[in-house]
Amino acid sequence: MLTIFLLFALISFCPQTRASLTACGNCAECGGSLNITIPDTLTSVADFAFDNCGYLKSVFIPTFVTKIGDFAFNNDLNLTSIVIPTSVLSIGIYAFANTGLASITLPTSIVHIANGTFSGSAIRALSIPTTVITVGENAFSEMKYLVSLNIPSVVVLGVNASYGCVNLKSINAVSLETIGESAFSHCYSLPQVALPSLLAVPKDAFSFCYDLSSVKFPFATFVDSRAFESSYDLTVVEMPLVLMVADYAFYSCFNMVTLKMPSLLVVGDHAFDSVFDLKTLNLPSLVTAGQYAFINCFDLTTVNLLSVTSLGEGALMNDHYLVTVRLPLLPAVPENMFSGCFQLTTVIFTSAVSVGNYSFSC
Repeated sequence: MLTIFLLFALISFCPQTRASLTACGNCAECGGSLNITIPDTLTSVADFAFDNCGYLKSVFIPTFVTKIGDFAFNNDLNLTSIVIPTSVLSIGIYAFANTGLASITLPTSIVHIANGTFSGSAIRALSIPTTVITVGENAFSEMKYLVSLNIPSVVVLGVNASYGCVNLKSINAVSLETIGESAFSHCYSLPQVALPSLLAVPKDAFSFCYDLSSVKFPFATFVDSRAFESSYDLTVVEMPLVLMVADYAFYSCFNMVTLKMPSLLVVGDHAFDSVFDLKTLNLPSLVTAGQYAFINCFDLTTVNLLSVTSLGEGALMNDHYLVTVRLPLLPAVPENMFSGCFQLTTVIFTSAVSVGNYSFSC
């Protein structure tokens, strides 16, 4: 292997300070793998310094470097080893995106992970230092080989942060309070998630997580639209403080059998559409449910909605095995309410004064 100390052949220095690595040149012309040691006269690796260096294999960064720039090692597919000293205070956007790195150790001097920093890289297990509290958009997205993600002190996780990590199986995020839309969407292999500090579940946050079986968010108060859409194996949902579940939030969560949301007040349209395996629906605080909120819950047999005062059209439509329904405060039965509920035998109303068209087309 050729070890090159970056002098004049491959790089040009900043003409003003000569303190920043500004270009790698066309590494394809180097004709072989490169193991590079950055000179200790430099204090930063500039933006795009090693962008698209196809032959770059390893990099050693000395202790005088404080900054790694944007896209610094982006798309270095053969880069498998890098040493980052504790002197580094910041790493730019997409700095290690699409690299061949299978592992990396980050110094405790880092407090923020920028947008796209490791997107598409080959890292298998990623542990973020406890000094890091914020992670930007797409920081870990499309990391196809990532199996384990340890972000114990991260409080804020950006949009699409772990989108498409198809082999991710383990997450440690005990401090996480806020996540962006689609943060874990399309993480097909993720089996369970416990986020003890999470305050809300945004749009598409865990959509298409096919192997996800259990979610426990003790402090979440809101679940946004399509948050868990098509997470087919989701069986256990425990969110004791959630107040609102938006449209299509759990659409096509076929295997859900346990739903614990005792504080839930509002359910949006189609929120639990096609939750096939749920057998009992007990939502003691629920006041309002939108159109087709619980449609196609084929195995549902018992519904107790003791506080509900408003239900949208077809809210319990096509619940084929529904037998008993208790809606003591419901003032009006909407259209198509029980259409397709072939096994329905008992409905208890005490306040209903009107019945909509086709409400009991059983």
